[in-house]
Amino acid sequence: MKVYPLFCICIILLNVVCAGCHKLTQNIELSENPLYAELRERRIMDSLIRESYKYVNSVKGHKEEDLITGRFVDSNIDTLWFECPDENNREIWELCCSNKAVKRCKFWGVSPSLVFEGDLDGNGTDDFGFLDTWYTSNCRYYNVATIRNHTIISMLQFETTYSLRASGKDLVEKSNQKGYAHVICSDMDAPNSCCNWAPDVDTLMRFDYQRFDQNDFQ
Repeated sequence: MKVYPLFCICIILLNVVCAGCHKLTQNIELSENPLYAELRERRIMDSLIRESYKYVNSVKGHKEEDLITGRFVDSNIDTLWFECPDENNREIWELCCSNKAVKRCKFWGVSPSLVFEGDLDGNGTDDFGFLDTWYTSNCRYYNVATIRNHTIISMLQFETTYSLRASGKDLVEKSNQKGYAHVICSDMDAPNSCCNWAPDVDTLMRFDYQRFDQNDFQ
């Protein structure tokens, strides 16, 4: 009478061990699967997004300030800042310089914080960056600008996802190749990319030196 319960217990334990081994084998197979690795990375990024939304309009790896100083025009020290000309319309901002000869430049929907980028192109004057903002998306363009002939112009513009902005990475650095900056941007053309997450692209980007369009503000 006592043999049967013991026999049943042994059978149950054997089944449990076999099930555990099978699950372990499955986990090993999954961990070696590239798709599983990508999904795991996506879950990490989704968790990061849920934990903190403060990088919707900010870049963790940047020192963002309301006022920045540098040699933006010539060898003299000047100050840059954003100003809202109409407190009833917070969508339009003007980028201002303490050098009165520099023309103010207007923008739709920007984060009114500036990043000192230093002399990226080696021309002797300092450059700076700022983010665009959108109401309905977590994608943001990071703009790198400079001042030429007392006019604020674009040097670079590239797209960033929330995960990149929250990663703590510095998005722009000076490169050793003339005419290019070292940037980290988001690959929005990659499979499964979205404004919350996309693969990072570490690359060189050519300076474009284009005027910011002011036609909407005439």
